Amino acid sequence: MKITFSLILVLFSIQIAFGQCGNTGHYLFPDSNPTLMETDSEDNLIIVNWAGDSKIEKTADITQGSISVSFNARVVDIAIDSANNIYICGNFTQAVDFGSGFNFPNPGPDPALFVAKLNPSLQVVWVEVSDEDENTMSYGADRSTSITVDNSGNCYLQGTYEDDFMLQGNNYDLPPGTIKSFVASLNTDDGSLNWFNQQYYDSFIGYTNLRAIENGGFYKSVSFLYNYIDDLGNTYTGYPYSNSLLMRYDSAGNQLWGETIRGINEIYSTLMDSSGNLHIYGSFVDTLSFQGDTLFSLGNKELFVG
Repeated sequence: MKITFSLILVLFSIQIAFGQCGNTGHYLFPDSNPTLMETDSEDNLIIVNWAGDSKIEKTADITQGSISVSFNARVVDIAIDSANNIYICGNFTQAVDFGSGFNFPNPGPDPALFVAKLNPSLQVVWVEVSDEDENTMSYGADRSTSITVDNSGNCYLQGTYEDDFMLQGNNYDLPPGTIKSFVASLNTDDGSLNWFNQQYYDSFIGYTNLRAIENGGFYKSVSFLYNYIDDLGNTYTGYPYSNSLLMRYDSAGNQLWGETIRGINEIYSTLMDSSGNLHIYGSFVDTLSFQGDTLFSLGNKELFVG
């Protein structure tokens, strides 16, 4: 594992050499109405804005105009594969029309999640949504939080759900009042489910992010408060402050390892560059440490990028 650090004014860089990724990453501005930006292999810019409805806009050059599509669901993350197909995930609380015949009814009192594939012309190829078990009286909120895609036909989706949850006819119900996080793998061709892994969820988890590796597998980052138990059974303690955890998984969803970034910090986003370095973006307060080494101690809240 190669890690390099640099500090310029209030910025510092973390580069971890792990392996190349199929998509370049996005920039997320974490506020109540996030804006997502992504570029494809032809340097087209894809922008997602949310203000009640989500608008996905693609442009190659300002002078050439752009194409766009809108629908009444909230997009929270975006990924692009090597063929410039676009993958989105998000949530909806009312009947939604994605176009191309993909219509879904009101999910009821709680939000449902969706994941969709669009071709380079922004036409919807497939959509998958969560559902409730009609045999129970329990519902619960379903939320997708991150999406990434590799070059081996795998679309990885991360999210959380409460109580009652179904995906593609598979029932993953929990006891009433229970919340779980999950990571699922879907086939990029048709959206069919490859596997679904329930994961640990404590009383508070902040920003979460997935980033695919080109030859299969992915990295997961999560910011957490109190305790977090990973898939290997390791317990990480953040209380009384928010810490972050970086984990690597293979393409079958098995966790290979986990590393904490300690100090009061949150990871907002990650991306992979063409040299196979994983870049981590976030903020911290006072002191930041990784693998037992103190990186920076500035005494107040700063932004870190890598």
